[in-house]
Amino acid sequence: MLLCCSIFSGCINVDLVQQCIAKLKKGKAPGLDGLMAEHILLAHPIIAVHLSLLFNVLLTHGVVPDGFARGVVIAIILLFL
Repeated sequence: MLLCCSIFSGCINVDLVQQCIAKLKKGKAPGLDGLMAEHILLAHPIIAVHLSLLFNVLLTHGVVPDGFARGVVIAIILLFL
């Protein structure tokens, strides 16, 4: 299936990115890059433009950086006494 998307037509527009940013939950742990939701929420609104351009380029070229797939899983052992 071919995704018809270019950075000019914009499959992911700025409004969509702004809506997603507004839905981010505060107080969550940062990712491997150290960014927390608060960094994005409190950033200048131009961040939505840059993120929409980034995501559209990724969709257009069909690539995702390796760092986007990395995460941390912490096992929590519960002891029932």
